[in-house]
This record gives sequence, C-alpha cells and structure tokens, in this order.
Amino acid sequence: MSKRAYADFDPDVSFALTEPARAREATYETLREVCAKILDNIRTGYDGIEERERECAGLYILFTELYSGIGELTREGRQLSEGTVRNLDDYIKALCEALDE
Repeated sequence: MSKRAYADFDPDVSFALTEPARAREATYETLREVCAKILDNIRTGYDGIEERERECAGLYILFTELYSGIGELTREGRQLSEGTVRNLDDYIKALCEALDE
C-alpha cells in the first residue's frame, strides 16, 4: 500500500502529509512516548522482560540518542526535512507495533 493510500486509513499519516510542520512536533511527541514506554519496560523488571522486548532495549539507546540529536537541532533553530520526519515516523510505528505484539 502506498504512503498516500495508507494516509486514507491512518489519520496520523494523513496529518503528516498535509501539515508537515505540525507533524514534526507530533513526531517528537511520539518519540518521547516510545522512549518512555521502553524505559518503563526496562525499569519494571528487566529480568521479567520478554526476549523481544529485551532486544528493543537496545533500540531504546538508539532512540534516546536520536531524540537528543533532534533536541539539539531544535535548540539551534534547525528542523529535520519532511522526508526524514516521515522515515522516523515509520521507524517509530514499527517499534510500537513490535512492543505491542
């Protein structure tokens, strides 16, 4: 399914395509939420974490570094390109789906 066709079914994607400036901030918020969810899973008993979620713990490190980089760009008054934001959104959604399975 193309990104545009998918947008008809997913308001978040439609929003990202039609309002990229506001979508950037929404993507940052999603990234914060994903990082918080992974960190919460790690903190609430690493020994009890399922193998798949333990693998996601490594991704937590990646996403926190990424989030830190985004914050630095924002403080400098720079923005990510619309294509980069869409790619980040795809990765974030994939991570959320992996955590929810």
